[in-house]
Amino acid sequence: MNNFEILKKIIKNSNLDSLSKKLMLDFWQKVKDENLAPVIKLFEEDPSWINKIYQNIKLKEKALKEGDGDLWNNILKEEEKILSGLE
Repeated sequence: MNNFEILKKIIKNSNLDSLSKKLMLDFWQKVKDENLAPVIKLFEEDPSWINKIYQNIKLKEKALKEGDGDLWNNILKEEEKILSGLE
């Protein structure tokens, strides 16, 4: 079983609704399989990250659709804070 198949199983078993699961799977399907290992580890260790990442993806989609550079920059700043806290 490749990493995408493992991630697919995790997402399908999550508490996201059906449409959100589909959107998440569509997003992760574009990522190289070898790059999915850290995502799998994160989701297995703390499933709450599935919702956090989903919300982040939705915000980014909104920023791109609306051409909102300020929103995009705020999203990136928030990501930096979160990632700094994980180190």
